[in-house]
Amino acid sequence: MTSQTAPDNDAGNAIVTKDAEAISLLLMQYFDGLFYCDSTRLREVLHPSALYATVIENKLRQLTMEEYWPIVDARVAPALRGEARHVFPAPATAF
Repeated sequence: MTSQTAPDNDAGNAIVTKDAEAISLLLMQYFDGLFYCDSTRLREVLHPSALYATVIENKLRQLTMEEYWPIVDARVAPALRGEARHVFPAPATAF
């Protein structure tokens, strides 16, 4: 029987912290893309084969990213409308 030692907690915490920081930066880039209606920013964080799904008038609408980008680019950005920035989505948003 071989003995195993527990990983160094400081090293494990450093990895978790680094991962959390990377995720946080990606999320901020995602929210920036939405706030500024910038598909270039969104393309950097969303997988090309991701699917945009939403409900409009009680009907499910699903779009590929190639179908979604022109919609993003055509919107008037909340930033340009002078709206306050909200980092977190609405309560009805599903992840």
